[in-house]
Amino acid sequence: MSSLVHNIRRTGPSKLLLLPRLLAGGPLVAFSAMHFMNQQHFHDILTAAGAPMVDLTVVAASAAEMAAGVLILTGFFARIGGLLGVATMLPAILTTVKFMGVPEHPFVPPLPLPVAVLLASAVVAWLGAGAFSADRAATAPAMAG
Repeated sequence: MSSLVHNIRRTGPSKLLLLPRLLAGGPLVAFSAMHFMNQQHFHDILTAAGAPMVDLTVVAASAAEMAAGVLILTGFFARIGGLLGVATMLPAILTTVKFMGVPEHPFVPPLPLPVAVLLASAVVAWLGAGAFSADRAATAPAMAG
């Protein structure tokens, strides 16, 4: 395994890292599935938020959320999934904050949810996937040697 790939996938044996993986990965997959199934609602959110290239952003953001969630949940290149999770939650948080002062806006989840997903994603990006992950399975023999 190349040094860069090994460093990206390197993770310790901590079983506690399963908690941020579930806290980040589950909602990311769920949000993405909802966005894919109801693209018009997501389109309305992005339009109300003033996002650029809304038609492209609907698909790209949904795909990024799904990729982040799957990578985090499986622990396969989980650090990359964590970075994608952070990248998708930052605009979600900004949009939620922007809508706080607007009386009529499309429904968005309450602010603590995207903040929790962002923080959990950041933990995974920083510390890796830990035990019960594809990254641990791939790098543990190299770490023991």
